[in-house]
Amino acid sequence: LTSGIFAVSSVLGPATGGWIADNASWRWAFFVSLPVAAIALVVVWFGFGKREERERHAIDVLGAFLLTAAAASGLYTAVSGGVEAPWASPLIVGLLVLSAALATAFVLWERRVEEPILPLALFRERTIASAQIALFTVGAAAFGTIMLVPLFVQRVLGESATHSGAVLTPLMLGWILASLLSGQIVSHTGRYRPVLLAGPPVMAVGFLLLSGMGVGTTPSETIRNVFVIGFGVGLVMQTFIVVVQNAVPRRMMGVATASAQFSRMVGATVGVTVMGAIMTARLHGESAGAAGPAELADAIHPVFFVGLALAALAFVATLFLPHQELRDRMDTEPAPQTA
Repeated sequence: LTSGIFAVSSVLGPATGGWIADNASWRWAFFVSLPVAAIALVVVWFGFGKREERERHAIDVLGAFLLTAAAASGLYTAVSGGVEAPWASPLIVGLLVLSAALATAFVLWERRVEEPILPLALFRERTIASAQIALFTVGAAAFGTIMLVPLFVQRVLGESATHSGAVLTPLMLGWILASLLSGQIVSHTGRYRPVLLAGPPVMAVGFLLLSGMGVGTTPSETIRNVFVIGFGVGLVMQTFIVVVQNAVPRRMMGVATASAQFSRMVGATVGVTVMGAIMTARLHGESAGAAGPAELADAIHPVFFVGLALAALAFVATLFLPHQELRDRMDTEPAPQTA
């Protein structure tokens, strides 16, 4: 259910943004987020119950700052390298060094603080480590697709911004269908590895289909291709979150879930950045808007092969995922892991 809602919002946003860009100004795509955020705040404020029992905790403010700063400087390096400045320029090299230094400081601090924002002991568990890597790669592949397919439809196939955003609807439908199916399979069998091992190969098929698209691609072919991608993503995206939650005791469930979501969203950001950089390099530094349909199609094709490689990495990470019986209750200890 959660994955389905996530899929709807991930696709409804670009579709609505395309309609707004066609019928008003792109700036309104940001303004309309304000009432949506207000609704979310009201729901959280009144809809989530409060615990009567209170426990004293120390918030790891410094850890949060170091983690955010390390991630931000690293991502900005990926965005700017080769675009705003050469990779060997002092700015890019300095940002890389800064990101590495902040990441090192974060690790050292988390080892000594009483209540770390990201307990490093989590990553000693093979289940957690494998799931984090897989979520990173799946997030990169999924959101790279969400960014580039509408661009392909608009610039190569000549569709409007509204239609290019709406083309992601089949991806959403495949995502929701696979999420519901995978949830039922895991719930009834208690086994998640078969579902997780099926997801990356389905994604790989989708990326192979995407790599064959060109100026003559029909709308039905585009719908089929993005549906396959969405189905593969839906099989694994939320199932990995369940796996992570099942592998930790109740007191660690919040931070384990948050770390898994963090890996997925950082992967999404890196995927969009790297794929966009590859496309720009293929266009020899020109903007996507200045390129012709055939030229843009040739520039995007290698990006879809990157998605294929990411799906392969997700599959390899899943192979290292041990089996662990699903718990019936949150307050019980995790079951032993088996190969």
